[in-house]
Amino acid sequence: MDKEISNINHAITINERKSIAITGVKKITSFNANEFLLDTNMGFITLKGSDLEIVKLDTFQGNVSIKGTINSLSYSENIKKEDSVFNKLFKYNNFPKNKNIKKEITEIKINLIKLIIILFNLIFVNKFIQGFIIIK
Repeated sequence: MDKEISNINHAITINERKSIAITGVKKITSFNANEFLLDTNMGFITLKGSDLEIVKLDTFQGNVSIKGTINSLSYSENIKKEDSVFNKLFKYNNFPKNKNIKKEITEIKINLIKLIIILFNLIFVNKFIQGFIIIK
């Protein structure tokens, strides 16, 4: 798909800051109502605004139409999104090659998850008991 899209011309059409049409889009990396991160054949585009939403998405031809109030648009060559704590925690390709160390790291991760579950349970039970005592 990337080979096909790289042959498509890249163009941007903004209509009165209320809508935008972009061609040459390889992938929508992330989006919400205030920001879109698009990977195009000319680099990454960060589109910022408010009430942004996808109107049309054609992944085969690489066309995206977005409506909402457009405040800014900028290009970047490379964007590296930060991994969340959980993504970093469970990233298996960073494991050492030693099987014993892999096993120990896996056990540590399992124990960490168990600890998190216990803490959430303690907080929930504490809130429940406090609510019960107040009602009584």
